[in-house]
Amino acid sequence: MNDKNNRSNNNNSSGISNSIKERTKKTVMNANALINAGLPKEAKKHFRLSIEQMEREIACADDKGDDSGKYELGMLYYEYAIFQFRMEEYTDSLEMFAKAHANTLGKCMAWENVKEAFVEPNAAEMHKKYNENIHKTRIVRDSMAMGKAIGFEELCFVSFSMSNDCYYLVGQKERSLERVEAKTHSLKKPGTDIVAFGNKYYMEALKAGSHTTVYIITEDASRLLSCLCFEQETPEEIVVLRNVDGLQEALSDPDVSIPENVFANADEKLKIEAVLHEASSRRKPQRSGRWISLPM
Repeated sequence: MNDKNNRSNNNNSSGISNSIKERTKKTVMNANALINAGLPKEAKKHFRLSIEQMEREIACADDKGDDSGKYELGMLYYEYAIFQFRMEEYTDSLEMFAKAHANTLGKCMAWENVKEAFVEPNAAEMHKKYNENIHKTRIVRDSMAMGKAIGFEELCFVSFSMSNDCYYLVGQKERSLERVEAKTHSLKKPGTDIVAFGNKYYMEALKAGSHTTVYIITEDASRLLSCLCFEQETPEEIVVLRNVDGLQEALSDPDVSIPENVFANADEKLKIEAVLHEASSRRKPQRSGRWISLPM
């Protein structure tokens, strides 16, 4: 009985996958025909409707434990990204390449296209901006100045921004491609320091932290430094810490200002705020009976 059910499920999955594969080919063929006929707007509409329909079908299939159509959806993203690039819609093209990279076994094709079309033509400018940003800000690691600066050629990632609210991380050695959203935050008070934890919060902190000190908690300094590859305001100082304990140690110095802004997910934010509260409490004058004992 179980074998029959498994064979039936496999046949259904294969049927869904084959159906999607045929429709993917047909979508690309029809879109190319519309482009050749001088109807790019209709081709774009055709792509978008096909993608929306396939996303709905795959969401339903996921609920039943079938992910056989995800590869074909990724390939449709990829074909749409190529189309958008030809139409000079570069921001949308990048977004589709990132979706294709996340959804297909052929990740290398999306990565290679982004590398060739976006990174390599702008490498000299990225290098220049990286060097400018590195020299504009003081970078400290684990409370000690970094002994050796990381050169542009040594970065594991490069980054570039196509809008104010997101940037892309492209692997230099590994074939990785990641779209990272970076919202704009206002500080509690102008010029107050920031603590940031997690990849998605680096850029948000760097964007908000002009003329301040930004504490970044990360084990991957090269990933953080890759965020300095394009034109932007930079903090006066970036302090790179490996963990929350490092923040506690950095704030043990009474001459160091206690940050008032935390960019992190909910769980990490609670841990960081506890450290900040403890550091603040240690610096308050301690009562002794009716008297206040002040440090001399």
